[in-house]
Amino acid sequence: MKPPMGAAFGAVLTLTLVFVGLAAAQTATPYAAVAAAGTPQAQFNFRVTLIPVPGRVQQVTATLKLDPLRPQDVTGTVQVPLKTLMTGIKLRDEHARNYLKAGQFPFATFRLGKLSGVPALPVGQEVSGQVSGTFTLAGVTRPLTAPVTLRREASGQINVSTQFNIPLNDYGIHIRGADKNTDVRLRFAVAAR
Repeated sequence: MKPPMGAAFGAVLTLTLVFVGLAAAQTATPYAAVAAAGTPQAQFNFRVTLIPVPGRVQQVTATLKLDPLRPQDVTGTVQVPLKTLMTGIKLRDEHARNYLKAGQFPFATFRLGKLSGVPALPVGQEVSGQVSGTFTLAGVTRPLTAPVTLRREASGQINVSTQFNIPLNDYGIHIRGADKNTDVRLRFAVAAR
């Protein structure tokens, strides 16, 4: 005996709503950077004529679309405001900002292209992978791949850290007596908006 037409329609409608609900539950959520507790968010180490020049930038802005169950599909940008760069000496701060062309190009920007090696972000566990995309500094954009460590807290906040080298000459930045590479460490946290 055939079920009444209304029952068949109801079953199809129920299945459709279940699948739509599942798809919606797994869509990427917008995340934005939140202030890190008491630590510089971006740090760099650099040497000029064998003299170490440590520096930091307190503010990092990040706008991501991320599903913690499918982090490999993350998209977004991370920006470091170069005008707030500090090295501990005011004149050196000004020189560093001038070399980086911060007046003309106020941000160093990383645009995420791919996250690999991280199938999911379990709560309370630190996971490591590799992030790749494009990095723009002083108006020059180049591909960049770096290791990344992520930790999702019970609150939903996700802590992100990475470390990579920037060959300044590749970005048209030439500082006499400077090391070939500048070591950059970036730490920030994002939370759902």
